[in-house]
Amino acid sequence: ERPCLNVTGGFGATRRYPPQLGADEDCVSAFCASPEGEPHCASGRVRILRLGEEEALGPIYSRFLASHLWRGETFFLQIDGHTDFRAGWDSALVQMARRT
Repeated sequence: ERPCLNVTGGFGATRRYPPQLGADEDCVSAFCASPEGEPHCASGRVRILRLGEEEALGPIYSRFLASHLWRGETFFLQIDGHTDFRAGWDSALVQMARRT
């Protein structure tokens, strides 16, 4: 099993979801079922593009396709399955973006 982000305590640490949330390949179902994630998922702020290896045609094309998920938000974060988060990642990222 892959560790999922800790949705009950924020995006600070990685750990496996509690058993009641079950296994979730990309952790989205568990995030959307959590009190922290549900309002974001229900409002459409969480958007996902899932592609199989044969559909992706490489990382550049896949990132191009995923960029079409942007809907005018001030911040747009594009990640893949190789991304790990550290405590405070969200506020650190916003601060870095505002300094540029």
